[in-house]
Amino acid sequence: MASSRKTKPGKSPPNLPEALTQWWHRQWPEDAENRPTSVLIAYSGGVDSTALLHAMARAKKITPTIGVPIRAVHFNHQLQPLADTWQAHCELTAQALGVPLTVIPLSLKDASEHTARQARYAALKALLRPDELLLTAHHRDDQAETVLQQLLRGSGLTGLGGIRPLQAFASGWLARPLLRWSKQQLYDWLLAEEIPWVSDPSNRDTRYRRNFLRHRVLPTLMEHWPQAPKALSRAAEHAQAAESLLQHFYRRHGPATGAPLPLSSFSELPETAHGTWLGLWLADHGQKRPDSARVQEFLIQCQRAAADHNPQLDLGNGRIIRWRDALYLVENKSNDTAEDFSHWTKCWDGTGSLRLPAALGSLELTELTGSSENRPLRLQVGFYRGGESIRLPQHRHSKRLKNLFQEHAVPPWERRRLPLIFATDAKGKADTLLAVGDRWLAEGAPFRGVLWHRQSTRSATA
Repeated sequence: MASSRKTKPGKSPPNLPEALTQWWHRQWPEDAENRPTSVLIAYSGGVDSTALLHAMARAKKITPTIGVPIRAVHFNHQLQPLADTWQAHCELTAQALGVPLTVIPLSLKDASEHTARQARYAALKALLRPDELLLTAHHRDDQAETVLQQLLRGSGLTGLGGIRPLQAFASGWLARPLLRWSKQQLYDWLLAEEIPWVSDPSNRDTRYRRNFLRHRVLPTLMEHWPQAPKALSRAAEHAQAAESLLQHFYRRHGPATGAPLPLSSFSELPETAHGTWLGLWLADHGQKRPDSARVQEFLIQCQRAAADHNPQLDLGNGRIIRWRDALYLVENKSNDTAEDFSHWTKCWDGTGSLRLPAALGSLELTELTGSSENRPLRLQVGFYRGGESIRLPQHRHSKRLKNLFQEHAVPPWERRRLPLIFATDAKGKADTLLAVGDRWLAEGAPFRGVLWHRQSTRSATA
């Protein structure tokens, strides 16, 4: 059932609708570009999300300049006997507020915090519309608990920065507009406005680590440091500021996005910063940094390995490989044991797009030239087998691809994934090599360029 119980009254409650209005206008003034096109609120029915949903609905009503539609989503974890009752409460509340509500049942393999959180965020990514803003009701006490957890894990700046107030998420953004408020203040506002909420008994189960911090550790700290949550939240802001400075430094002095990380760049930094530098490069590729011990061991191997050895660091969904004098990020499907495409071929007339095998994407030709504008080309697309040659513009002689790859530092795992476009002879056999992916065109090729629409996620190339 809905509840409005509270152990003891707090100070005068904040004006949450007004606070959210001011927050919105700080983030997106009326003349701002890239404003959200709509808002999605994660609504569990508990204290935090109830305060957020009601306050945001009121803020939109009293402030027409917010001017975007609001909708909400409720996850039924199907783990508690009252789960369907809570869902019904959320449905009635959303209906009364005039907020469309999507209910998503979750089938979880276990009841752990991590599993539930992963399932919710995966569903939110799929639900979020392009340029939509997802709002979650994390508050200052949540931030304090997160920072304590990260401290106990020995995290670096990224972890100690805790919950970010605003970040890119899926095809839109994720914001936490209540981070400056304590849970007590949210309680106080709900009580003052006589707004009901639901209570999940699992939130008091101290077998869960976050609940243990919330109910056992933080109260003990606050006996001696009453401002502990506020201080921990401020420490998170300092860590975020320091990380922002590092990212700015990396953008100015690091390699271009998607490029390999030169080993020489480490020599310009103190040894204690090497792991951080690698972490910034990984973050630029959308990857998380492994634990410090593994990173340190990998960097030592890179320093000591002979030139023809290639140390690797497994990331789970990819790996870092040292090749020559740089580090490359390689997807699992791009590594040396990837599928062999050398015998894959496809005939093509050069029109439309040609789908490549696996997740390699598709090809298009641009600006067909000469007679090829009026009659179809006779082409064959395949992959590197060894022995192929191409005559580049302004070169009298052909050059073997093996030598071209070496001269341009194309890593071995990329060579086998570069589509080759051949002209065919009268019998339909591959004859003259016209293009190597979107890297090189041959002299006299009957098109001006090749567009390779890569389907795979970000990976480094030379």
